[in-house]
Amino acid sequence: MPLVATAAGGLAEIVDHEKTGLSVPVHIDKSGLRMVDVASLASATARMLQDEEFARQMALAAEDKVRRIFGIETMVQATRRIYKAVVC
Repeated sequence: MPLVATAAGGLAEIVDHEKTGLSVPVHIDKSGLRMVDVASLASATARMLQDEEFARQMALAAEDKVRRIFGIETMVQATRRIYKAVVC
């Protein structure tokens, strides 16, 4: 699935702009809240919908990255390291 995400939060780990998806900027408003640039969000979404090949490439690259970072083997190894650090 092609990704359009804000450049903040957990998805920022996965989305490398124009490699694994499209990253939309956020800004901090006067009250300190993060606000999405709505025009950029609409533009990025439209690009994914209009350019099927680009969206397909982004989806494949994102899937590969997610499997590398969060795949079962990676998670098992990380869990073992934590377990050994706590128990040993």
